[in-house]
Amino acid sequence: MTDGGGRCGPRPTMPAVASASLPSFAPLAAALAVDDPDRAARLLGVLDTAMGAVDPEPATSATLPDLGALEPPVTIVALGKAAPAMARGMVAALAGTRIGPVVVVSDHHEEVPVGTEFHLGAHPVPDLASVAAGLRLLEVVGAAEGTVLVLVSGGGSSLAEVPAPGLDLADVSAVYRLVLRSGMPIEDANTIRAHLSSLKGGRLAGAAPGPVATVVLSDVADRPALIASGPTVRCSTSPADALAILDRHRLLDIVPPRVVAFLRDAPEPPPPPEGPVVVAADGARAATAAVGAARDAGLRATVLTTHLRGRAIEAAQRALTSTPPDTLAVLAGETTVAVTGSGRGGRNQEAALAAAIAIEGGPVVFVALGTDGIDGPTDAAGAYVDGSTARRIRAAGIDPVAALADNDSHTALDAASALLRSGPTGVNVADLWLVDKTPH
Repeated sequence: MTDGGGRCGPRPTMPAVASASLPSFAPLAAALAVDDPDRAARLLGVLDTAMGAVDPEPATSATLPDLGALEPPVTIVALGKAAPAMARGMVAALAGTRIGPVVVVSDHHEEVPVGTEFHLGAHPVPDLASVAAGLRLLEVVGAAEGTVLVLVSGGGSSLAEVPAPGLDLADVSAVYRLVLRSGMPIEDANTIRAHLSSLKGGRLAGAAPGPVATVVLSDVADRPALIASGPTVRCSTSPADALAILDRHRLLDIVPPRVVAFLRDAPEPPPPPEGPVVVAADGARAATAAVGAARDAGLRATVLTTHLRGRAIEAAQRALTSTPPDTLAVLAGETTVAVTGSGRGGRNQEAALAAAIAIEGGPVVFVALGTDGIDGPTDAAGAYVDGSTARRIRAAGIDPVAALADNDSHTALDAASALLRSGPTGVNVADLWLVDKTPH
């Protein structure tokens, strides 16, 4: 194996750095500075149940009957943050079926089936390792005999990338960075990415000489074409749409000129071959499981939304005001952050810091979690805040309002011992938020 994520051979003896089982959040309560430790453990236990409901390994195994007949040998390519677990689940489900190559592209080391070819890509901006992984995926899919079974999860857009002819990695990476800083919604971001790639927008499936089937672990609700920018799904947008999005977000004049010229002349993406696309799990399933766990614990609970979106600060404010009294509200989806400051954080930490300021001195608890265990370019998955978090931030010599304005939520929340640090989970169904207004 190569740490740079380039082409590598079978790796049956590579030790797993992350556990094949999901990490538990409830024990993290002991490291938090909170008003009510028992309440913290209970709410984080609710998140554990939610995560268990979307465990990629059993969820992927369970999709096999929905895929129909798979012509052997089955070539498996798994792409995304949940790729190792999805590969484990599908290889187990196909026991007794002749399996061809198995190629996994992820952003973290985790146990994969014996003999699997593993590539470590980059996230959230593609690098040379991402290009090497993308080229290898196209090579394996293009040479496949029988069915190609593609397992897709969030994060795959940057983990494997092959710039479209006429563009290079510098062009594409520059666009990724600008898109991330703009705070545009995922559907806009992945529309742009799909039209700059030889892999996305159905093009990976188009490289296959035979049938293709797809299983997705969804981080974008019911929109499989957006997951990892849709490497096997028919693209319903055009290069002109990508240009319009860049213009709408005031990026058209600052992206590399070669990108603009390319999009103006780029052809429509060709339709990929027809094949089943099955959703193994998503944020809605996680949210429903969280509500069930809360009700089992005697709490009044409801799913407030499974389409959480918008700017993180505003979304947190809406979540707080929309949650009924005496209720635990669960939200699933993905917000964005427009980066204008020089600090560190992620969308969940930004939401949590905004919530901490809003609920200061009161009885409400707000929890924001990135289900992949990584929120922005930090070591935290999210944060748990209550009525005393903002006071603790001030006691550490930090102005929480100024920190929020500087996009420095990580520093502020770390000073208050409010961060949730789980490490990579191997799951990616976007974000889960809890707003707890239940009596205690």
